[in-house]
Amino acid sequence: MKKENIPPSDFPDLRKEAEELSALSKEETVRLVYDLRVQNDELRKAQLESQSLLQKAEQIAHVGTWKLNYTTGEIQCSDESYRITGFHPTDDQNSAFFKDAGEAIHPDDRERATNAVETAIAEKKPYQVECRIVHSDGSIRHTITKGEVVCDDSGELIEVVGIIQDITERKQVEKELYLMHERLKLATQSARLGIWDWDIENDNLSWDDKLFELYGIESSDFTNVYQAWLNGVHPEDRSRCDEAMQLAIKGEKDYDLEFRILLPDKNVRHVQAMGIVIRDKSGQAIRMIGVNQNITERKQAIQQTNKLNALLKSSVESPNLIILSIDKQYRYLYFNKAHINVMVSAYGENIDIGMNLLNCISDEKDRKQSKINYDRALAGEKHVTVEEYGDLKRLYYETRYNPILDENNEIIGATAFSENVTNRIQAEKQIKASLVEKETLLQEIHHRVKNNMSVVSSLLGLQISSINDEKAKEALKDSQNRVQTMSMIHESLYRSDNLASIDMQTYFTNLGKSIFQGYNVNGKVILKIDAEYIFIGAKQSSPLGLIVNEMLSNSLKHAFPDNQQGEININLQKMDDQIELIYSDDGIGIAEDFDIQNADSLGLKLIKLLAEGQLDGSLDMESKNGTKFTITFNLEV
Repeated sequence: MKKENIPPSDFPDLRKEAEELSALSKEETVRLVYDLRVQNDELRKAQLESQSLLQKAEQIAHVGTWKLNYTTGEIQCSDESYRITGFHPTDDQNSAFFKDAGEAIHPDDRERATNAVETAIAEKKPYQVECRIVHSDGSIRHTITKGEVVCDDSGELIEVVGIIQDITERKQVEKELYLMHERLKLATQSARLGIWDWDIENDNLSWDDKLFELYGIESSDFTNVYQAWLNGVHPEDRSRCDEAMQLAIKGEKDYDLEFRILLPDKNVRHVQAMGIVIRDKSGQAIRMIGVNQNITERKQAIQQTNKLNALLKSSVESPNLIILSIDKQYRYLYFNKAHINVMVSAYGENIDIGMNLLNCISDEKDRKQSKINYDRALAGEKHVTVEEYGDLKRLYYETRYNPILDENNEIIGATAFSENVTNRIQAEKQIKASLVEKETLLQEIHHRVKNNMSVVSSLLGLQISSINDEKAKEALKDSQNRVQTMSMIHESLYRSDNLASIDMQTYFTNLGKSIFQGYNVNGKVILKIDAEYIFIGAKQSSPLGLIVNEMLSNSLKHAFPDNQQGEININLQKMDDQIELIYSDDGIGIAEDFDIQNADSLGLKLIKLLAEGQLDGSLDMESKNGTKFTITFNLEV
């Protein structure tokens, strides 16, 4: 190695020290060398201690140091740097890792980290980058790398020095905190919780967004002081809320209460508030943190439930409604006051929970019947009975029996809801008895009217046989037919089980037979009737019968001259609330210019009068291939 000549004038102090050393004796020189070695050892020891302390500090802080010689590409790393990356200096991968700034960097972070280093070198500025690295054991580590560029006097880059810090644990904590925050956020949103934080010393009240939403105000409208919150409380609850807050600050009572708040639109919300007091070392309250929850719906539900409970209680304790339940061994599980009163009044028994219901019924017949009814319910059958019970006093009860099911749909007992219907049963019996009397009386009236009309008909028959004038005979015969028609109405009602209406099919059939016999048709004219399942009351069936009587008489007298054969059809049908009668024959018909409104015939006048006057209906007539009448009227119920 070539020695460099240094001019002595450049180092005057060294020259002086060299002259002094050359003047030392041998012993003094040895002593000097010894002292220098001791000092060197102490310096080396101190350096090792410093390195050890630095390594411990790096381990504690999870920080490793590194230095890159930009000219040679050589790198020096602390042990902690190797621990963070997982590569040992002897590993073949180590040099590749550091020479290619990014072999171990996570693929998703590699470009960003590389750009940060290249930018720092190009601009000769410090840099910091956070990225993930793939540890040699395959695990993912989060790191922060900081570096500074070192240049010589001419500004040329000579090395890059820096640190690498393992922040994996911090990242895990941050992730857990984030998840906790999200869970808390979800919980507060689900529970409709708003969070508040009150700095008592400085009277600074902070709310989260949910709390502003709860109170119905914007954050810009809130002055962040205690009084601003208190002003939003319902005036009737304000003093109570303030007192509860002061007691909590004093430590005399936990802060947990319900109150109402008044929204800007004057609507009211119910709020439940809870909070904790934070104190300093001296016990002085310095801060309160708490939550407000919107419980308006719960309050409304409670109020509604209370109303329903009050209604249910009034129903359960009603003296008219008997309620009880038993288990499968007929032992009482529950009964209300009304059942207690019934058992005392009916059987003289004082009952209690757990007693056997059947053993409390002294009447043997009632006991057997009760067992049958409860056994049906215990078998799963829901049923209703109306029966007479009682030993001391007999009363009628309408009872609804139901099985009791557990959570597995297994039958564990039965319930009975019973009502005293004695008055109703007695009233029904009286009504039935009264109806029987009235029906008997009405039948007797119809029977007597029929008999009287039969007498009139017989008198008319005697009168007919005693005169010779054919026109007079014909007029009397028509009158006799009309009387017989009305008589048949009363006979039908008298013989019917229903005194209010008449089966028109049967009535028209009997009426037709009677009229046909009077005119000696001898089978040349056929009568067809279609009025099945049509029932009409006496008020309308009487004029309807007279109309058909006139029509039949008119057809048999005029429609089939010279013993002509023919057919008569009577069709009666119900259309909603209307009745339509269509009467037709295939006889010679009526003249085309005939006007029924101006008819001279008594029979046709009666048809028009009865159809439009008594039935309040419409009458149409047409004469084409015979004669056809159509009468429509509303059915009276």
